Amino acid sequence: MDAKRAFAERLGRLFSDLGLPRTAGLVLGYLVVADEEPVALSDLARELGLSKASASLATRLLERYRAIERVHRPGDRRAYYRLAEDAWRRVIEQDLAFVRELAGIAEQAAAAPSGPGARGRLAELARVYRRYGEKLKELLEEEWPASP
Repeated sequence: MDAKRAFAERLGRLFSDLGLPRTAGLVLGYLVVADEEPVALSDLARELGLSKASASLATRLLERYRAIERVHRPGDRRAYYRLAEDAWRRVIEQDLAFVRELAGIAEQAAAAPSGPGARGRLAELARVYRRYGEKLKELLEEEWPASP
């Protein structure tokens, strides 16, 4: 196995270990190290040993996460994909939105009538995720100064 395929495989295993689709990790890994961009969906499937349906599901997930982009070539009806130009910023922005939402949900729940144990756990969740969000925002501002 060459180094590029090994990278994609390791990312696939990592995704799987995190409860995410292994195929999404394979596709993302492949696109990170691809020499030529964009890559046709059929080529992704063939190179990674996936069915076109599995590759398509993986690309849709990665598109929703804004890590990859679907592109079109004039006169070609096939779907092509590439790593988003600012993929890592986009992924961190998605993480930040999730973290902020979770902190807000926990804060609202902590303010509702409940026992002291639940209130304490919710307050801790809100506090930790607010701080986590602050750190993610700092990272965005340091790495990409024009980020929101």
